Amino acid sequence: MSLGFKKAGFDVIAGFDINDAALQTYKENIGKAYKLDLSKATPADILNLARVEEIDGIVGGPPCEGFSLANIRRKIGDPRNMLVFKFAGLIKEIQPTFFVMENVVGLTNLGGGFFVNELRKRFKEAGYEVKWSILNSADYGVPQFRRRVIFIGIKRGEGLPDHPKPTHYPRSSLGEKHYVTVWEAISDLPEPTEDGEVELISEPSNEYQKMIRNGAKKTTSHFKTHHSREIEEKLKRLRFNESLYPKFKHSWVRLNPKEPAPTFKENHNAPAVHPFQPRVITPREGARIQSFPDTFVFCGTKSQQLVQIGDAVPPLMALAIARKVRQILDGTE
Repeated sequence: MSLGFKKAGFDVIAGFDINDAALQTYKENIGKAYKLDLSKATPADILNLARVEEIDGIVGGPPCEGFSLANIRRKIGDPRNMLVFKFAGLIKEIQPTFFVMENVVGLTNLGGGFFVNELRKRFKEAGYEVKWSILNSADYGVPQFRRRVIFIGIKRGEGLPDHPKPTHYPRSSLGEKHYVTVWEAISDLPEPTEDGEVELISEPSNEYQKMIRNGAKKTTSHFKTHHSREIEEKLKRLRFNESLYPKFKHSWVRLNPKEPAPTFKENHNAPAVHPFQPRVITPREGARIQSFPDTFVFCGTKSQQLVQIGDAVPPLMALAIARKVRQILDGTE
């Protein structure tokens, strides 16, 4: 999310998290980052670390595991669910001009819509006009079907919140730009290596590849995966959109090269299977599917990198949101 706002021209002052590898990645690519448990942090903690007295905006994504539809034990009383209200409380105390909150679609229906209604109430009581909507990252040029609920709040009197209109459409539609497919996203990447570093020898074959390379001649995190011979043989027989394990709907699924990918998740080092090769995709291929530029450096182990990529908001979708917020604040809608 921070990368999208940075590309839209916002001055990203600081990032906060408790994950050491994610903080290092943030420092390498975005700017200052601080280790802070936001479930316990006060507004003073945040502002003091950022070394500012006031800020224009706050963007964040409270933990989503309790809301996720993939969580078969999800319940309204999960303590993690209460963290969205902690976010709302920080907004009320800090009073930024705008805020953006991201979470999974499951937030909208758990408890019969309780969380959505309560959040809107609290944000309005804090002095904000607020609007939420479910956005699909494929609609903004990301080669992935990833639906997320996005709350946008604008301080009362500063403008009316709204969401960005789609820029990409299904290939069956008359839209000017069509959805970006998996193969359009990753086909120019060379074979993975042991250390993950590769040279980008071939020329980009489409606009997405040209954009995502961002001028890079080489990239990282393209690690080779070693599977057993038995697993390789099974993967060779796997069809598009089919999982190696029928009970696992979100991992070990062979990607269809002619479609955007399903939602990218870390899933214990098995986020998805390459469209044509008998192996899982690499962190760099996952980053391409999330729309991270090849110049973006991921820190930590391979597993830690996959977690960071899977947890992220796709930068291209974040950019669309950030541009919309800027238009509202500038009065140029």
